[in-house]
Amino acid sequence: MSGPLPDAPVVVYTGRARVTYKPVRAEDRDAAGQQVTVRDVIVAVPRDACPELAATARITVTAVDGNAPATLAGRVLAVQSTAWSSHALEQVITCTDDQSNQGA
Repeated sequence: MSGPLPDAPVVVYTGRARVTYKPVRAEDRDAAGQQVTVRDVIVAVPRDACPELAATARITVTAVDGNAPATLAGRVLAVQSTAWSSHALEQVITCTDDQSNQGA
């Protein structure tokens, strides 16, 4: 996970995370005159893994195991919001996966 400056990212956590698409359909939106497909992704990291992230932060998924959708490998996700789980075991991060503006 990295901080808000795209030209000079600051890595605040590297490690395992639980990553999955939210159980809702993808949404098509118009952005600058082009259709884009957007899906929400939930990322959960250990509670003390990183400080609360700014809404401009990005998360790069470098690899997935058999429990996560293989299509998430290599994706760069935009952070929407952060929260802690009800038992405070993990930090839950809601992200957006813009599927049209990234490499396959």
